[in-house]
Amino acid sequence: MEVTHVFCDEAGFTGNRMLDALQPYFTYSAVAVDPAEGAEFVAALIRDFGIQGGELKAERLVKFSKGRRALTKAIDWLDGRYSAVFYHKKYNLACKFFEYIYEPVLQANNALFYRKNFHRHVANCLYMHFESRMAVAEDIMAEFETYMRKRDLQGLGTLFSTSSSNLDVADAMQAMLDFAIGYRDVIVDEIGGLEGPNGVGKWVLDVTTSSVFSLLAHLGQKHEILEVYCDHSKPLAADASFFDVMVNRPERRYTHAWGKRRALTWNMTRPLQLVDSKVQPAVQLADSIAGALCFALKNQSDPSGREWLERVMPNLHEDCVYPDLSVVDLSNGEAFTNAIVLVELASRAREGRDPLADMEAFYRTVEFRLAVDPPDFVKSRR
Repeated sequence: MEVTHVFCDEAGFTGNRMLDALQPYFTYSAVAVDPAEGAEFVAALIRDFGIQGGELKAERLVKFSKGRRALTKAIDWLDGRYSAVFYHKKYNLACKFFEYIYEPVLQANNALFYRKNFHRHVANCLYMHFESRMAVAEDIMAEFETYMRKRDLQGLGTLFSTSSSNLDVADAMQAMLDFAIGYRDVIVDEIGGLEGPNGVGKWVLDVTTSSVFSLLAHLGQKHEILEVYCDHSKPLAADASFFDVMVNRPERRYTHAWGKRRALTWNMTRPLQLVDSKVQPAVQLADSIAGALCFALKNQSDPSGREWLERVMPNLHEDCVYPDLSVVDLSNGEAFTNAIVLVELASRAREGRDPLADMEAFYRTVEFRLAVDPPDFVKSRR
């Protein structure tokens, strides 16, 4: 059985700090290449382009013309042999907000809300108001990030303060505040479980582990067995044992959700190897892809950025996480329905009612009324 060697690296790492202004994106790439061939190509790039330091480091290479040409050559040479993923960090934090504030309350029937894209509606609402510099959205995002890093519930003052129930803010934001206040006990019980030895760990907001999972699950469907080398990182050092179940696992397991078939397993020769890129030069190729993509996302008006984004696009994994404001555009029927559900859940929270009682029927009623007699601003988009 042929073993495929995979080399992985990231760019834009800031750990749990999702609101870092200088690093708005996190990118990760996994390159499937023969180790000797990869090392030979890296050595040739260093020689041909006069790269100082004897190592490909995209963070440096983007700063001068020869370095950019070297990155372009690497991207072209690797085309079809890698997969990459990126996360818009601020939006990802808004997604985590849904996961830890709404999910505990809705989990008994969460499939309904995910099927209706309610999770994306909430996340994009919060992100949109944050980007528009609404003070309460900024406070919620900052406090939530701080809590997830430090685990101090006292820091969630805006979200859980009863004084937040009468703020002069947008309806969507008021609905989120009322929801959190009304179901505070359920939410606190859930996020309180993040503490201790059985909690989710120090790197709860970091997306390194989820990136590695997505990319290896994808490559594992194309190749029979993988041997994986990742540039050393603190989150992976903490979570590497999570992947041990994939060692000597030839059977394939899948999940079907919302019309998609997704791989859950792949086969590895041995546990993830956390290495120094100088010892495994092919890791530098993964750094080149991740670094070029990170630069491109931050600098889409830059000629090199536009070019790299276009070249990398066909190799992007579907698990990229980024905002999509169409899901909060109320002229869209689904968005309009979710906006009503958002307000309904807030009303139930204020009145101490069951958030899930007859919710499927509530969705059907709203959708039926929208189909029969849509508001003009919704009808105009049909």
